[in-house]
Amino acid sequence: MDLIVQKIGIIKNEMSHLWNALIVLIGGTIGLLFTQFTIKTFVLIILGIGFGILLFNAYMVRRVALFELLNQMNKEKVWTTH
Repeated sequence: MDLIVQKIGIIKNEMSHLWNALIVLIGGTIGLLFTQFTIKTFVLIILGIGFGILLFNAYMVRRVALFELLNQMNKEKVWTTH
C-alpha cells in the first residue's frame, strides 16, 4: 500500500513539472507570434507547437497512470490518512 502511495506522489510531481513546462512553452510560443516573422521565429513557433503537443501527451499518459493507481487502491479498500 505504501508503494502505491509513493508512486502516486511521484506521478503527481511529474504531472506538476510537465504542466509548468507546458505553460512556459505556450507563453514563449505566443510571445514569438508577436515578433517580426523570420525563418528562425517561424521554426521556433513550429517547434514550440510540436513540443507543446508532446508535453500535453506526456501529461495525459501520467494522468491515466494516476487514475489506474487510484482504482487499484479502491480495489484494495485500504485507505490511510496522512
